[in-house]
Amino acid sequence: MKLTGNEIKTLDPRLGLVNYLEELHVDENKLKGIEPKVFSADKFRELATLNLRANEMALLPTDFGAYLKKLEYLDLGSNRLIQIPEALFQGPCKDTLQVLLLGDINSRSKKRTRLGNSSINGQ
Repeated sequence: MKLTGNEIKTLDPRLGLVNYLEELHVDENKLKGIEPKVFSADKFRELATLNLRANEMALLPTDFGAYLKKLEYLDLGSNRLIQIPEALFQGPCKDTLQVLLLGDINSRSKKRTRLGNSSINGQ
C-alpha cells in the first residue's frame, strides 16, 4: 500500500488489520511519531516492507519491531529520530530484517541518535 506524500500525521491502527498487507509506504508525510501498539501482535502480520522515510519522527514506540515477524526492509531515513528502540533488534524481526536504512536520519536535527545500545552522530 502506497501512501507516499499525503501529509499524513498519524498512522491509523486499523491499517494493520488489512489482510495480507506485505508493503506499507508512508514516506514523505508529516508523521511526528507512531502510537504504541500500532504495530502490535495482532496487526501487520505479513508486513515485509515498511518505508517511513522523510517524515518528522523523533521517537518510535518502545515496542516498535517487537511483533513484526516478517519484516525484511525498513527505511527510517530523513527523520529526526534520536533513538531506535531495542525491541527492533531483540524481537522476531532481528532474524528476518535484511535492510535497515538510516541514511540522513538526523537530516533535520543535529542530535545524537541511539541505535540499540550504541549511538551514531548526526552529520
